[in-house]
Amino acid sequence: MMPYHKQAIGKNWAEIERGVQVIILALMEAVGAANLIIGFIVLILLLIPFRRGEAWVNWTIFLGGMVFSGFAFLITLKVHLATNASTPWYLFLLTAVLILLGFSFSLGMKKEGIKT
Repeated sequence: MMPYHKQAIGKNWAEIERGVQVIILALMEAVGAANLIIGFIVLILLLIPFRRGEAWVNWTIFLGGMVFSGFAFLITLKVHLATNASTPWYLFLLTAVLILLGFSFSLGMKKEGIKT
């Protein structure tokens, strides 16, 4: 359990019922698995269609990243506003900025041609 989870719940891990602990761990594992899968998909997109210079992949990675970071931002901000817990909402804003920056660079690479 992350420190902000403890803040939001208002209990230590040992004070939480066993069934709720199982659910919290399962949700955290599901989010971790989803992140690994997304990372693997982006890696494949970068290694194959991006290196071939296919324009659609730039938009796919950009839009997927913005949707992911947008939802993560909204969810963590909602928890912060509802509980005053120190959620990492600001990191998802930074992620969105970095995705936008990467997308901008990828458009420049397309014009110049990708060297592989």
